[in-house]
Amino acid sequence: SDNADSNETNHNNNDNADNNSHHTVIGFAHFRYEPDQDSPHHPLSPITYLYELQISLKLTSHGLGKTLMTLIELLSMQLGMTKVILTVFKCNNKAMRFYLHKLKGYDVDESSPSNFEGEGDDVVDYEILSKRIKAL
Repeated sequence: SDNADSNETNHNNNDNADNNSHHTVIGFAHFRYEPDQDSPHHPLSPITYLYELQISLKLTSHGLGKTLMTLIELLSMQLGMTKVILTVFKCNNKAMRFYLHKLKGYDVDESSPSNFEGEGDDVVDYEILSKRIKAL
């Protein structure tokens, strides 16, 4: 009788695994906590670096990106990070508007290459944006 219960439990777990395999990813954020090696004023202060934020095209403008960013910011606050940093291609107007106008507090970071234009021959096609975070 114990084996029957055990088999039924395994069967139910397999059913759940099969059901979960049909879910669709609608968005994700790839981020990491690391020391800020590029800050001239606060070397090695702890930051959150957002590598990617992607939302399904069908679900853009529904608040999912803003919700994910709010969660990242709250986690960063709880862990004592000093800011959230991310990189955006200048030609990605929608992303630039999202970070600089829809979200509150994001600006061109002090380490962004646009702050150093004219100091070298390199022309860059991206901006580094950041938002200062206060620990909870």
